[in-house]
Amino acid sequence: LESSSIILRSVWRHLVSEHPTMTNTSSHRSRMRVPLSQKVTSVALRTGGRVAPWLPLPLADLTAVGITKFLRHSMRDRRFMVERHMRRCLGDSASSSQVNKAVDAAFASYANYWVETFRLGGYSPGHIESIFKVEGFHHVENSTRGGRGVVVALPHLGQWEIAGAWLALQGYRLYAAAEELEPRELFEWFLKLRRDRFGMNIISASDPNVTQKLLDALDAGGVVALPADRDLSKHGPKVEFFGEETTMPAGPANLALEAGVDLLPGACMEKGNWRYQAVVYPAIKVPSTGTKAEKIAAMTQDLANVFEATIKQYPEQWHLFQPNWPSDREALKRWKQARERGF
Repeated sequence: LESSSIILRSVWRHLVSEHPTMTNTSSHRSRMRVPLSQKVTSVALRTGGRVAPWLPLPLADLTAVGITKFLRHSMRDRRFMVERHMRRCLGDSASSSQVNKAVDAAFASYANYWVETFRLGGYSPGHIESIFKVEGFHHVENSTRGGRGVVVALPHLGQWEIAGAWLALQGYRLYAAAEELEPRELFEWFLKLRRDRFGMNIISASDPNVTQKLLDALDAGGVVALPADRDLSKHGPKVEFFGEETTMPAGPANLALEAGVDLLPGACMEKGNWRYQAVVYPAIKVPSTGTKAEKIAAMTQDLANVFEATIKQYPEQWHLFQPNWPSDREALKRWKQARERGF
């Protein structure tokens, strides 16, 4: 179970970073080939994608436990970063024991996320309805009246895939942008998994026309869901988040303004025993004055405030394993240097 496809997917970046890329020396021009770890991961994922949906609950529990143990002991740099994030969530008064407990719980929640993501394909509509509840869905209904689209911004919290599956069952057309994986065939497989099983239309974030495609989706009355607590570009609006300045992606606010639709914060949390509770918050207010950039900045800060309040309630379900503040990158650099010196 610990060597299952879900483990490989969860430690994808960890594996890729530790295996050199092979080159084709027989070619006139040396070309990059797919790393062996990526090939193994791609094959294992496809196998796991077919097997996992039929796992009975006891085996699903055992799989999640195995993944948790593997992740805790193999992804040390990620653990260091999660410790920093948990300290932010829990506050300065939290003891080391409380922080470590929250870190272990975060890895367990991440393992559950991947187990459930693969199991979703075997769920009937009735079963999804029975394990998923949502609060505040009237905000989506109100925002989409008359065929209008809506932007839903989410943190990497809990289990958002099942929320997308449930939304599709209600007859909504769901669109999202996703960071592209390598090799390309793995990304294509993942797109097909989400499209066929969950009714999601995924657009590569690296697509030069991604913004226009999402705007077209909104114009057609679609629901565009975007993760918005991590700024991959590092050039988004500056916000105060957990008492420290960082940046967040401008995309959600920009799309809402461009399309003239509402921007709704949302989240989906685990409630135990493979059951889930989603919440949709009221629309972010659009400032009545200011430039477009100033409006985007203000709306993004409001998003950050909602995210922070929600994450503080469920810190152990925050699947943020990467540096997210400027100070994180410097701290991680010092930590790695200390490890290299044997400290």
